[in-house]
Amino acid sequence: RALAMRLGADDFVDYRTERFESRGRKFDIVLDLVGADTLDRSFSVVREGGKVLSISGNPEPNTAKELGFGFFTQSLFALVSFRQRRLARKAKATYRFVFMRADGRMLAEFAKKIDAGTLEATIDRIFPLNDFALAFQYQESGKAKGKVVIQIGENAPTP
Repeated sequence: RALAMRLGADDFVDYRTERFESRGRKFDIVLDLVGADTLDRSFSVVREGGKVLSISGNPEPNTAKELGFGFFTQSLFALVSFRQRRLARKAKATYRFVFMRADGRMLAEFAKKIDAGTLEATIDRIFPLNDFALAFQYQESGKAKGKVVIQIGENAPTP
């Protein structure tokens, strides 16, 4: 809670003790990072005309089109995203899958903002390269409160 509020959150929901949709609030944009049931419940908190974006849900036809895929893939994405698109229509909102990809130009912009102090990167732990398995275990434990970094080089600190 303290970290989220320090980073500028307006509110905090502890997913272990309460459901975000129980508060009765509506939002213009809902970003889903979990998928499955959490994504489905996100449509109950989006305002009419709003957007639900997901990095964990099913890709929809617009994603296939933007990535340059043909009719077959667009049709397949339409099929697998049918539930989310139906929930979006019912909520009078829009659903979009956000395809995450490495983009050197975008990463360079992030680096500039971090260097200028206008964007904060929260690093939880740094692991040396030879402890990469331990780093992945730690990340998967759900205990990380920021980024888990694997540092390459002799000056890497130990966990």
